[in-house]
Amino acid sequence: MNQRATADASAEQNPEIEPEWEDGRSSGSRIKVYRREEQAPLTTRQVAELLGCGVKTVHNWVADGRIPHFRTPGRHLRFRAEDVAEFMRRSGFPVPDELSCRCPLLLVAEDSTAALLGLPRGAISLENPLDALVMCPSHRPLVVVVVAEQMAGVDLRAFRAAIERACDDCRVVWVGPTPQDGEGYEMLDALDAGSLANLLRVRRRDRPIP
Repeated sequence: MNQRATADASAEQNPEIEPEWEDGRSSGSRIKVYRREEQAPLTTRQVAELLGCGVKTVHNWVADGRIPHFRTPGRHLRFRAEDVAEFMRRSGFPVPDELSCRCPLLLVAEDSTAALLGLPRGAISLENPLDALVMCPSHRPLVVVVVAEQMAGVDLRAFRAAIERACDDCRVVWVGPTPQDGEGYEMLDALDAGSLANLLRVRRRDRPIP
C-alpha cells in the first residue's frame, strides 16, 4: 500500500477548499481533511422551521433555558447550529444532515486518486483502511467509499461491521471488481467526480443492510 503524500491537485482546482494533513494512526500514513466553513448562526424563525413549531414555542424554550442561545448587539436571538442539533437529538427530533456537522464522506483511496475528485467540505481522505475504522466513531460519516486496491488483506465483513457499529445509517461503497465477501457493500465499477457526486446526493440508506 502506497503511503506517500502526493501533490494536492484538488487544491489547485478548488482553492477555496484547501485540505489539511493530519498524521494517521497507522505507521507512516497521512490523512487529508477538508475543513468545513463555520456555519452562520440561525435565527429564531429558522430554528422554528427546522423543528416544525412556532416562533413563540422557540421563545418559550429559550425562556426555560432548554436551548442555548445568544443575542446580537440589536438584541435579536441567534442560535449556533451545533447547539440546535444537540437540542434536537435530546428532544427526539431527526437532525438534518446539513445541521448535524457529520462528515459527508470518508474516502479510502490513494492520495493521487482523491486529488482528482473535488471532495466536498468536511470530507476525509486517507489511504489506510485501519485509519478509517479509528475515525468513524468520532466523525460518523454519512458515506464510506473504499477503493479495492487499498483493501488488500482486510477482512471485508469485519470492516463493514465495525463501520456499522460506529454509525448504523452509514452507506459503505466498494469501488472495483465485486469481491467474494462483498455482502452489504454498494458496488461501483469506477470512481470519478461525476459518480462521487451521484453517491453524495443520496446520503442515507433507505433500508437496512442484509
